Amino acid sequence: KYTHYVIVPHFEEGISATLGRIPPEKLLVLDQYVPRLHARASNIYQPFEKDVLAALAAAKEDIRKYNRLHVILGRSHFQYIPSGILSGFRKFVKKEQIAHSIESDLLEDRITQGDAYLVFSDADMIGFVKYAQARKLKIGRDIGMISYDDTPLKGVLLNGVSVISTDFQHMGKAAANAIVNREIVRIENPGSFIKRRTL
Repeated sequence: KYTHYVIVPHFEEGISATLGRIPPEKLLVLDQYVPRLHARASNIYQPFEKDVLAALAAAKEDIRKYNRLHVILGRSHFQYIPSGILSGFRKFVKKEQIAHSIESDLLEDRITQGDAYLVFSDADMIGFVKYAQARKLKIGRDIGMISYDDTPLKGVLLNGVSVISTDFQHMGKAAANAIVNREIVRIENPGSFIKRRTL
């Protein structure tokens, strides 16, 4: 019925059986690496573990200004977080011997002056800003924040929120080129740390 099926599988369960029902030359999977994908299907993906390791290494000196680095999973917002992000985080803090914690949710009484936080959902990012303001803590000096995935809002909020992000524009162009040119591609999408005012 369609020339292409573009799928963004934001869940951890195995999806190979379902994807196997789509003609492989019409299938393009974005964002997630699917190891058992048919050889004639396309995959443009984030190498999450590798990207997080590289981004945190780029931010290492800024992170070291803080006592502890916390990851806030945002489970109450049904936030999807690929396992590669957490494995990259764990490898980084172990290698660099950085005090850390992994929290299910952002709780105001757990926000501590002198610590830095990695948040995923916009709801947690806004909650973090509100908590910091209520306690008169300056983000980027008294307390640090890194957000995951860049957006135009993060470029202006607080004069710029530091982010770990893949290059979504690059991903979109690569996907469009693969479809228009009817090419089969397996591409790691580039990611980076963008330093702004919150860390």
